[in-house]
Amino acid sequence: MYILYSPSVRNPLSYLEKRLWDKDYLGIEVANKLILFTNMGLLKGNNLIDDWINGQGQQYFEGEIIHFGSIKCPTWNDVVKKLIKMNSL
Repeated sequence: MYILYSPSVRNPLSYLEKRLWDKDYLGIEVANKLILFTNMGLLKGNNLIDDWINGQGQQYFEGEIIHFGSIKCPTWNDVVKKLIKMNSL
């Protein structure tokens, strides 16, 4: 699993801020799993978890988009349950 961010190109500090947030909340080990990219639709994968479902290429992602914060997945627990269910089939 990788962590993908689409930082603001208007705010160069957002790249650094996202990296520091990961270190503070997920640990330094996550730095090797961090991808900063402005078009999520160009990446390959089975699942993309995002709070936005379009606008940064998400709509072109070839796998399934899990819309965090939506009615179906309002919390991280709901996202985890969905991933477990998808992988147990």
